[in-house]
Formats: sequence, structure tokens, C-alpha cells
Amino acid sequence: MVAVPARRVVTLGVEEEFLLVGADDGLPVDGCADVLDADRSLRGPADARDGRRDLQRELLSSMVETASDVCTDLAQLRAELTASRARLARAARKAGCARSPPVRPRWPRRPGRSARPRTTGRWRASTDI
Repeated sequence: MVAVPARRVVTLGVEEEFLLVGADDGLPVDGCADVLDADRSLRGPADARDGRRDLQRELLSSMVETASDVCTDLAQLRAELTASRARLARAARKAGCARSPPVRPRWPRRPGRSARPRTTGRWRASTDI
């Protein structure tokens, strides 16, 4: 008899942090509490029982975190991310602000090399505090 190895299921999830910005000027706003309140008011009883995680506070009061459920494939993860981003956008709009677009870290182009920050043009201006 040949033993068949057990198939492992790979799971993944994503947490994203978003900066809350003014709808008119795009500058950071202290809106976390208002966005969380707006999210709770937009969710109906069915939403409260669907098992989705609530939007969460982040370190700064101008930030909100979203988190996917544990997913078993990329299509499910994409649906989770799309839903959580839309949910945050609706709550932010109701609270009178907007969420920043999702961003990703700048990864090195080749394995083993560190990514060096840019030191010219607008990149330099953004570091001058």
C-alpha cells in the first residue's frame, strides 16, 4: 500500500493601514473616531453577524486599519480587500474625509540588495522637515 501525503492548505490574510485625509485638501485629518462611528452606523444587523472584522484604530488618530479574514486562495483575498477598502471609503465619506490610496513598500530590484532612498527632486523635498 502506498501512503498518500496529506495535502496542506495554505492560508493567508492581509492587514492594511490607511491614512485619513481631508476630502478637499488631501491633508491628514484626526478622523479615526468619526470614521469608526460612521462604519458602525452604516452596518446593519446582518453585517454585524457576517463575521467580518471591524475597522480598527491604528497608532495615529489619522489612521484606520482594515483586515481580511483568513483566506485560502487569492480570489477570496482579492474579494476581501475590495470589500474592506470600499467599506472604509463609505465610512470615511460619511465622516467627511477620505482614505488614502493603498500603497506598497518599495522592494529591492534584486535579491540581496537593499533599496536605497531617492535623494533628488520631490523625494528629497518630502524628507525635508
